Amino acid sequence: ENTHPVGFNHGAMSAAQLGKCSINVDVVSEPNDEGGWMVFEVTATGFGSGDMFLHWGVGKQSAEEWIVPVEIQARTQPAAARVPGALQTAFPAPDGQNVRKVRLEINTDANLKGCQFVLHKKPNEWLKNGATNFLIDFSKVAESRSFRNLVAAASGEASAK
Repeated sequence: ENTHPVGFNHGAMSAAQLGKCSINVDVVSEPNDEGGWMVFEVTATGFGSGDMFLHWGVGKQSAEEWIVPVEIQARTQPAAARVPGALQTAFPAPDGQNVRKVRLEINTDANLKGCQFVLHKKPNEWLKNGATNFLIDFSKVAESRSFRNLVAAASGEASAK
C-alpha cells in the first residue's frame, strides 16, 4: 500500500505539514445531482519561489489506482503537461504570503474514484505524505457532502420550530 487516504471535514481537508511548509487540499465546489465538475484547490505554502510541480494521476477502478487521465476526465489550472506515467502542473509563483495554488477539476461523469499526487521540485526532489502519495478519495467528498446536508437540514428543522 503506497497511499495514505486523507479524510474530508466540512468541505476541506488538510493534507500535510512538511516542516515549515504545508500542503492543503480544499473542496471548492461539488457537482450538482446532474453531474458536472468537482473542483479542488491544492495550496502549497512556504516552499519558496523555485519551480515546483503537482505530479498527479487518477484512479478509475479504485481511489488508489494511478492512471493518466484525459482532459475530459480531469484537468488543472494552469494546464497540465503530460510526462511519462503522469500529468504535471506547474505551480504559479508564490504570492506575498509565500502561497502557491493549483486548481484541480474532476469530471464526475468520468466515474473516477480518486486522485493521487506528489510534489516535484527539480531536479530530483519528490515530496510525499510521509512515505506515501497524497490521496484524494472522491467517495469521502460525497460522504462529507451528505453529512453537511443532514446537518443543514437538521439546523433548518431546529430553526423552524
